[in-house]
Amino acid sequence: MSDFGHDIGNDDIESLMNYLGDGGGGDMLGIPLSPGFGMENAPGSPLSFGGGGEMSGFGNMSPSGTHSPYGVQPQSPFSPGHTGGASPSAFPSSPSSSSFTSASSPSQYPSSPPPSFGQRIPSFGQQSPRDQEGQFAGEMQTGGSPASLHSSTSSASFAPPQEQLQESTQIINQVFELEQRMVEELASMGQVQNQLFAQPEESMYHELDTKQKQCADAIEKALAQLEELLASTLLNTNELYRIEFLQTELRLQLKQLELYYAELQQLVGHSPTKPLVFLVVIQEPFPTVAYKGQTLTTGELKLRLLKGAAVQVKSLTPVKGSMLMESHQAGKGDLKMISNDTQLMDPQYVVQFPIMFCEGTRKNGVHLRFTMQVQVMQNGRTVEGTVESDSTRPFVVMTNQKQWEACERTLLLRDAFGDKLEVSWYQFANALQRQFVRATKQDPASPSRCLSQFDFTYVKNKFFREQPIVHQKDYDGFWNWYGKCLQVVRFQRHILQLWQSGLVYGFMTRQDVDAALSGRSPGHFVIRFSERHPGQFGIAYVGAETPWRIKHYLVQPNDTAAAKFTLPDFCRDKGQFSTILQFSLNPVTGLPQFTPHPKDHAFESYYSRRVGGDTSGSGYEPLS
Repeated sequence: MSDFGHDIGNDDIESLMNYLGDGGGGDMLGIPLSPGFGMENAPGSPLSFGGGGEMSGFGNMSPSGTHSPYGVQPQSPFSPGHTGGASPSAFPSSPSSSSFTSASSPSQYPSSPPPSFGQRIPSFGQQSPRDQEGQFAGEMQTGGSPASLHSSTSSASFAPPQEQLQESTQIINQVFELEQRMVEELASMGQVQNQLFAQPEESMYHELDTKQKQCADAIEKALAQLEELLASTLLNTNELYRIEFLQTELRLQLKQLELYYAELQQLVGHSPTKPLVFLVVIQEPFPTVAYKGQTLTTGELKLRLLKGAAVQVKSLTPVKGSMLMESHQAGKGDLKMISNDTQLMDPQYVVQFPIMFCEGTRKNGVHLRFTMQVQVMQNGRTVEGTVESDSTRPFVVMTNQKQWEACERTLLLRDAFGDKLEVSWYQFANALQRQFVRATKQDPASPSRCLSQFDFTYVKNKFFREQPIVHQKDYDGFWNWYGKCLQVVRFQRHILQLWQSGLVYGFMTRQDVDAALSGRSPGHFVIRFSERHPGQFGIAYVGAETPWRIKHYLVQPNDTAAAKFTLPDFCRDKGQFSTILQFSLNPVTGLPQFTPHPKDHAFESYYSRRVGGDTSGSGYEPLS
């Protein structure tokens, strides 16, 4: 298999894009055919050249592979799949005549709609406004004038330079072009291969054999480029969204290529003893924290049966799902963990599962896997057997809201580290961004407010000592603080809306707060998470005493303990707070800025009822 251990460069991706048109292909795959189909040599094959020796082929090309990109499967308006050429053509008489699409010419074969595994992304050509977030410098703007936010350590110390961000977007765009071309290639390849079995021809066999190896090599190199981006670049949310889509689609294309290649080898004496089909997950809502009694909605979980080009399906049994536990402690004996777990496949070989989760998983990760019995006709023989899907991405089922924080801890740990003890800071930060967007129920394509460069700077400096490598042993110290903050954002009334609107800044040191409030008049205040009290808010404000000075108050649990009495209500009732600083990003420079707003104007839609009272916290200024 090709060596992927080289640095990323645009030339590498561009060379992959030329694979399908130059007739070259570089290094061919030289791995024995995957044993999954139980291949055996069969005498009297339609094509007797080549001696019937060992054929090169694909290894285990699972759509999930060894990397598990956690995050909801991309949901977006997608365009229909592309089609190939429009006019039919006979097989070429010599192996030098190319029968497939290339960079410069359309397909010579009729093309039905290509195999659309998941959903289609229309374009990667434009950046959303949120793409600006990866371009912060070590300054912020407050009311139009620059001021230092992170005075101790500049975020520019690890912020991706402009050139790197542009390169990452270019690489993703080029991989997307490759994926689109592969859609057309697979459609044409399937039609040509189907005709080849009807009328075997040696030259066409060789052309298909070479083209399938080239396509597989190109896809594997493109996947390696995406993995390298995740490990070496702090990506914005649109880039993460696109990479997840591409990883899913390209891995499914590898599965289809594996089927085509195994089927093709029947012509030179290899006779599979198992059906040439794969059951693959094309849409899933995982990873996620589900709750006991929840039922997946229509379209959330879908599978498809992939098959060889000339394979004819004779019969199918219903598809049955089962839950796999990652820990023996997660099981509950004979209790039924899921229902609605058996479904019929439709005529397009797609099946949807409205799974209902009947029991919790004790905060442990679990997967779903699916099986069915199939009988097919392939190469003139009837073959039947059991087909099993790969596992879904992990999820956790909670029985009550208090378990949510621990469940999310499990999912992020799996996403960031997998089976490794340490990963690059960029790998961890990208996983953290995916998890935050999902956990706060935002659109992964265009979240209203994701983690910013300054949030990442805070996390890196506070919990990981500004090191380029994140060790799993440091994870619990980080999560014990961050997880409680995330639980508040997710579940405490109004906090998610306040975060998304910038009325809660979030992750700031006291030095950062002093920089933001410096030069402000009495009554200006900022809401942030307390550094020493996980999950509690600190309010920094400019006091009215002479001389003016910045004070800090820790919001106590009983400050907002009354029924329907929220953080905005608490701020309303305190005369020390008059003008809140709202965080936003300058649309021109991409730099953070604070804009002052009268608190009654900013909080008006969040107010409930007026209740007085106040408590003070240890180490914080009391309020009158």
